[in-house]
Amino acid sequence: FNLEKMTTLTQADLKRNQNLLLFYFLYTTFHGALRKWVFAGVSGVNDILFMVQLILPFIVVIFMKREKPVFSYPLVIPLAFVFTALALNPMNMTLFHGAFGFILHFGFWLLMLTYLNERDAFPVENLIKIMMVVCIAEAFLTFVQFSLPSSHLLNRYESSDDVVGFDDEGGARVIGTFSYIAGYGSLLFFTGLFIWALMVEAKKNLLILLLMVVLSLVSAFMNGSRSIMLPLVLCTCFGLASYGNLGNKLKLIAIVTMVFILGIVFNVGKQLSFVERAYTGFAYRVTSGQKSGEAESRTLSTFVEAFDFQGKYPLFGIGLGATYQGSTNKWGKSPELIEYGYCEEEPERIVVEGGYFLLFIRLGLFAYLATQLRVPMILSVPILLYIFFFTLFVFNAYQTAFVFFGFTLLDKVYAAKKDLLDENYS
Repeated sequence: FNLEKMTTLTQADLKRNQNLLLFYFLYTTFHGALRKWVFAGVSGVNDILFMVQLILPFIVVIFMKREKPVFSYPLVIPLAFVFTALALNPMNMTLFHGAFGFILHFGFWLLMLTYLNERDAFPVENLIKIMMVVCIAEAFLTFVQFSLPSSHLLNRYESSDDVVGFDDEGGARVIGTFSYIAGYGSLLFFTGLFIWALMVEAKKNLLILLLMVVLSLVSAFMNGSRSIMLPLVLCTCFGLASYGNLGNKLKLIAIVTMVFILGIVFNVGKQLSFVERAYTGFAYRVTSGQKSGEAESRTLSTFVEAFDFQGKYPLFGIGLGATYQGSTNKWGKSPELIEYGYCEEEPERIVVEGGYFLLFIRLGLFAYLATQLRVPMILSVPILLYIFFFTLFVFNAYQTAFVFFGFTLLDKVYAAKKDLLDENYS
């Protein structure tokens, strides 16, 4: 990385910022272990632990050293005003719903806009080694979890009675240190972005990259989330496109393919191999989803529900946070939400909460992000569109954190690569 920074921040300032970012990353990854293994069933403590997760984007921005006031950045004030107005929608059940909605919708963009305006204040590149250790450690934990019964302590969810397997006889859908499946799926999404960044950086040993790719793909099989496998594969392919020469690309592809072939065909006694068991469980979810029609409802219906909205308030919705499970469980659902009925996919929930007004603001923000990141748009746009339509980007605080770390790291490595090419050309 180019260390000649045009910044007035001191090394002590940058170290403080680095520690803040490290805390954000580690807290996001590991606080779920406290919620499910230490304080399971203690609702007050678990609520506080998760509340910290929700407000961490604001904590990072407030306490990090910067060169400019945060409200001097483009779009911050207009966005704060828009989200506040939508949170105060009179149809919202309570002010608490609106407050949580504001935190959920604004947190990522406040953090990302701060980064785009003060990149040098975010030394995320210094966290690469720690991130690698965390991703590999989480993968090995999931191998252990997958080999254990669904009822084992390590496979406990935050609610100890809530355990999900692939089927009646299959293994547990692993969740690492997270409280539920979606949290670990978010980390796997980040791992895909992280592998992509490592390949662009092209400084890591081929065996390390091989280990990361194999562990992430097998972990995705064991997690069983169909919505994670596609972006994980896409990110790996996008990284491969920037990885060294043709010989390095072919070598990595050949080794990964060979590992999976050996893993699938190799049997230990009469037991299915570890890789085959993981793949079989994942394939079971795919085929059962196709038979039940769930797979179709999660793809085509995602667009239909958002762009052919059947609710009564399509322009400005019924208030930010109105569909957020944490709020509805504690303070109830508004009559308008009860009348509308069940909604799960994020684009539909965006329209329910903020109408088409919020949906198109969100689309504009994603377009702005694509133009501001130093990642080639031909690569970033497909991933951003996938996040826009098929992930719980707003309503999953883990996804918010890991998407932020993934894209800032990609932005840094592509900028460093460009600087190196320019230097060599000069």
